Amino acid sequence: MNAPNQPPPMTHPGTNARPQAAAQQPSRMTLGAITRGRVQAPLRVLCYGVEGVGKSTLGADSPTPVFLGAEDGTAHLDVSRLPQPETWRDVLDAVALLTRETHDFKTLVIDSLDWVEPLIHRFVCDEAKVKSMEDVSYGKLYVAALEQWRLLINALDRLRTAKRMHVVMVAHALVKGFKNPEGPDYERYQLKIHDKAAALLREWVDELLFARFEIFSLKGKGEMRAKGVSTGARVVQTIRAAAYDAKTRHGLRDGMPLSWAEIERGCVDGDIE
Repeated sequence: MNAPNQPPPMTHPGTNARPQAAAQQPSRMTLGAITRGRVQAPLRVLCYGVEGVGKSTLGADSPTPVFLGAEDGTAHLDVSRLPQPETWRDVLDAVALLTRETHDFKTLVIDSLDWVEPLIHRFVCDEAKVKSMEDVSYGKLYVAALEQWRLLINALDRLRTAKRMHVVMVAHALVKGFKNPEGPDYERYQLKIHDKAAALLREWVDELLFARFEIFSLKGKGEMRAKGVSTGARVVQTIRAAAYDAKTRHGLRDGMPLSWAEIERGCVDGDIE
């Protein structure tokens, strides 16, 4: 018999002991509930890269976009913008607004992630009553910041479900040392946000695109060193390489043009040849 005011013992998942109320509920897991085929869900795209390559323009070319971020970053684009958030709560309120209200927007563009991150850090520091993320030992505030990133991801998933909106996130890149467990360390392009947040967002998105200018190495006759020559073309890498992170869940071709139309067509139809 259980002691007074003590909860009943918990049962481990998978055991035969089940609460009576739960036993009366029919299981959702039936053979008749199995579905087949590809699911056409709104896209989750994170595009990062060097300055001026056209990351914001990619967002502007997406279907009926609305931008959330710093106004000066899109001043050259004729796009719809939400009011520029001044706090982390403003960011979450903006996503909730689009989820709740009736509108015609089909894509939310967050431009940029490295502009959003300081708002998160300021919120976390205010909650902890400290001035800096480094004022609390063992990286505890970065763990707290990660929980706020998770709140954003959950809010974006609700938006995608409720309004069938694409989510495009833009970020800058920085060159950072990489500790290589298989050999010598080297430098590579990485997202310009904290490593923990970067790992979370890389896992969440469907397409992690590294945007760059197409460059070829040419060595003239008698020259000792090759020269980098740019064609002016803007491309996105979709497969991880030593120099950058990238991935695709829709089989996008590596080195394809930096174009929303090409990316969307590839995500619907598969690889583009």
